[in-house]
Amino acid sequence: MMTLRGFRIFEFFIVAAVIGVIVSAGISRYLELGRETRRIGFELLSHNFTTAVANARVHWLIQKMNGSARAYLDMEGVPLYMSPTGWPASGERKVASIERDLTAGDCLLLWQNLLQNPSPVSLEGTQARGERRYHIRLAAAGVCRYELVTEVFESHYFDYLPTTGQVVLNVPVNKKMPAL
Repeated sequence: MMTLRGFRIFEFFIVAAVIGVIVSAGISRYLELGRETRRIGFELLSHNFTTAVANARVHWLIQKMNGSARAYLDMEGVPLYMSPTGWPASGERKVASIERDLTAGDCLLLWQNLLQNPSPVSLEGTQARGERRYHIRLAAAGVCRYELVTEVFESHYFDYLPTTGQVVLNVPVNKKMPAL
């Protein structure tokens, strides 16, 4: 029988096959952990956005109690315009009617002004979905949608309603994330 430095060829192939199976299982688990990490990171991002919205609302209410309520808040030199009901609505202009006047650009400005170190995003109408990890668009009149881009369209997103301040997170029930 042929040997390869003390091993028979048959033993070598068996060991190589076992190592291949172990590596294959390890790579599969590694990829699954990466998808799970992105999902958890997106859920944390939606919670951070919710916290920032609530924080802006509190600042606006304090201004209102002090008699100095304006249509906008000064967020470190950047204006953050509030809806008529006192929730963040735009970073650039006063939005008279959320359902009629809110644009995807307003949603982008909220993303940039409310979050600390916001991730780069693609914006509906100016860039294709998938150019960046996150995509912003209007889900309906007056509803900002912030989506984590995956193979499955709209599998992971959260909606923000500037009229009520509500942030609604949508992730699949099984929490298993499709590949990117």
